[in-house]
Amino acid sequence: MIKKILALIVLTAGLSASACWFTELNFARHYIAKVNTAITFYSDSVWTGGNIACPPAGIQDMPAQIWIKLQPRSESGAPEITEALLQYKKLPSGAWTTFKTLRQLNWTVDFSKPVQLFGPNIFDPPGAAANDKYLVRLYFTDGIYENADLGANAPEGGDTTWRNQWVTKITISGKRRPQ
Repeated sequence: MIKKILALIVLTAGLSASACWFTELNFARHYIAKVNTAITFYSDSVWTGGNIACPPAGIQDMPAQIWIKLQPRSESGAPEITEALLQYKKLPSGAWTTFKTLRQLNWTVDFSKPVQLFGPNIFDPPGAAANDKYLVRLYFTDGIYENADLGANAPEGGDTTWRNQWVTKITISGKRRPQ
């Protein structure tokens, strides 16, 4: 009897712990595709699991447009995304700041090309000066799974928690774009 109870506790704990972890099927194909006109994703890349090779966004005029590439989730039977965030951090040692949040997303979008999911001209950190460097990261959750842990740091180039396709580095040019 004790063995059955212990087995049940271990099984329940394992299921509870795994309920919030990222699965590649769920989020790997949603990513930051470009900033302004700089491609941050190699369109000829073939995803084979894990990180997707993504170059940094480079030197950008402000305010910047951040384009997101999405894949439909309903076709795979995965739950719809309930929240998406964009955060930035000034390098080398700034704190992560959420600058855009979307909840209960409307998925009537064209999945064949990147979209301005969060709106146009959204990245314009206060007090940013020429040559300042920032990391921008993209977060998704469907209420069960999340693409990465918001409590974890996201290094330039990604890591096993914050993969490369969800983090990009932007250097401020000091020039302003027309709005």
